Amino acid sequence: PYRFMEPFYRPETVGIRGPAPSRTVEGDILIERDVAIPLRDGTRIYADVFRPASGDPVPALLAWGPYGKHEGTLQYLVRAFPAAGVREEDVGPSPMFEGPDPHFWVPQGYAVVNVNPRGVWYSEGVATFISEQEAQDCYDTIE
Repeated sequence: PYRFMEPFYRPETVGIRGPAPSRTVEGDILIERDVAIPLRDGTRIYADVFRPASGDPVPALLAWGPYGKHEGTLQYLVRAFPAAGVREEDVGPSPMFEGPDPHFWVPQGYAVVNVNPRGVWYSEGVATFISEQEAQDCYDTIE
């Protein structure tokens, strides 16, 4: 399997805060940040979960990628690449890069789960890409 190169720095060395679980409501959206997800080998990965504040069960859209679950990345790219045709006012405050916009999808009856996979940001372990390990981790996350 492909292994990511060693990171240039760890998030904590440049002042990026570690996991800080929180639960807030914005309008009709319940936001749970830094939810710890235990994997079958005991490794913990972290996710931000956006879902209807009503608590009704809804299907989930799972966003999984190495770029970080935190917000702000997509807004930066919208400003940096205006020719892409995405307007800032069309992007909610919480989408992750290459992930669904929770402020669009939750009102449509979905939950959005933005995951930092194994070894990415503060999730534990060593990152791999398109590997059996990553497939198992994704399965464990869904279960």
